[in-house]
Amino acid sequence: MTKVAIASIAAVAALTATGNGSAVDVSEFIGRAKLILSHTQPGGTSPTWDFELQHSADGSTGWEVAHAFDQLTVEAAGIVTAEIDADGLRQFVRLSRAAGGTSPTVSASLVMVGKTRTMP
Repeated sequence: MTKVAIASIAAVAALTATGNGSAVDVSEFIGRAKLILSHTQPGGTSPTWDFELQHSADGSTGWEVAHAFDQLTVEAAGIVTAEIDADGLRQFVRLSRAAGGTSPTVSASLVMVGKTRTMP
């Protein structure tokens, strides 16, 4: 039996620098899942933001890119979605970000929606 779940990979936060989010256990997700990245309009001078969903077996080391979103520049606020194979993910994921430009700012969040195993 399966159920649909939503996992908050990165809560809404005001971002001003390159960095990584916390590890989130997504081992219960199965099949296809949807990533939903919500963001404000980037601020600063020539701002760029590169967001990646990374995955790791232990949540501490060996992080690799599972999905790279298109670069955000000075476009308006928006929502970016992507579909991924949750079966291909390791146990933990996080949102990684790289900032470019002068004094870049953006607020962003990431959720994953998909089917999960039902625990007995």
